[in-house]
Amino acid sequence: MKLLSSLIPTIILLASSFLQIDGQYLFGIHASLQTQNNTVTITTNGEQVGEGIVHTVNPVTSSPYTFAVRLRGTGHVMLKLSETSIKGRFLHETTSKPITLSNEWKNYTLTADLHAETNEIDQIILTTEKEKAIIQMKIR
Repeated sequence: MKLLSSLIPTIILLASSFLQIDGQYLFGIHASLQTQNNTVTITTNGEQVGEGIVHTVNPVTSSPYTFAVRLRGTGHVMLKLSETSIKGRFLHETTSKPITLSNEWKNYTLTADLHAETNEIDQIILTTEKEKAIIQMKIR
């Protein structure tokens, strides 16, 4: 019983940093996530570079693969695609140029030619500066 009670704070902490939308999971990386009116709002803690969100696509069967997202907000971010094999082995990473967000909705894409072994892709949006960013992402 003592072990279970020591795990409860960890479970609550993890639960506050992910969303399930239409069977898909979005995980916050040092960020809180909220959804309203077909928009996910990602608010980073501002404590380090590399805060944001990750969404895993599995299985991936076509190449090239394009990560397309509609964003607005405040802060500086990058898009990243991280490929792994069916055995969970890291294969390759593709990163966009830095993006400066604004109040205007804009479409962004990142395309990667996938390795033959790629089974899973992490679609990632991360801050490129140590700052508290507010990133809004359209989900439909």
